[in-house]
Amino acid sequence: MTKMKKHKSLLLILTCAITGTCFQPAKAQTGPVNIKQAIDIAFANNYGLQADSLNMAVTSYQNKQLLSGYLPQVSSSSKFNYNVKLASQMLPGAFAGQPGKDYVPVQFGTKYDAGNGIQVTQNLYRKDLLIRLRAQDLYSGIARTQYNLTKEDLIYKVAGAFYDLQSSAENIRSTQADYKNLKDILSIAKAQFEHGTLKKIDYESLQINVANKQSQLSRYQTDYDAQLYYFRYLLGVPDF
Repeated sequence: MTKMKKHKSLLLILTCAITGTCFQPAKAQTGPVNIKQAIDIAFANNYGLQADSLNMAVTSYQNKQLLSGYLPQVSSSSKFNYNVKLASQMLPGAFAGQPGKDYVPVQFGTKYDAGNGIQVTQNLYRKDLLIRLRAQDLYSGIARTQYNLTKEDLIYKVAGAFYDLQSSAENIRSTQADYKNLKDILSIAKAQFEHGTLKKIDYESLQINVANKQSQLSRYQTDYDAQLYYFRYLLGVPDF
């Protein structure tokens, strides 16, 4: 770990330990966040929750489409005809006003013909629509349940990761203090050993204790880094 990362990690540790909150490293917010803010950030960035929400919206839209099958359906029509040549029929001349002729051709109809119409229909009972509506109600319930389960699972994971960070931060803080105290004691013991006032076995025992405490601190730091990475993953925010 570089010196800069150590400083950032230490700042994060101190923030968690003192304020009871953890850094949220997203660009939109650089200060500490509490548990509620962390959960809200996770809700906003979680793709699974967004997909479940979209699925609920799609199911609701499909239900409205099915319900429209019972609404009145209105259709309109219009026509306009132009008859280039009118039909003719042969009528007796007496009927056509020409009594001197046996039969006279007479045209029927008009050259222009126009009309408009409106038709209104409504389904009172359709078995297939009823079955599909009942199925859609079931799908809506499944979609809502899936959304709520995803939401609750996310809350549980974010809260668990948040408090795991608090615990790890406290372990690191107390172990750092112990490690510093042991190093101070070791410095004094070294001077005593060099002047012959401390036995070698006692000095070496102190060295082992310091090395063990350093190893413990390193292990806590590794655990904390892994927990912080998982916490960022849950919140859907980028790394530093």
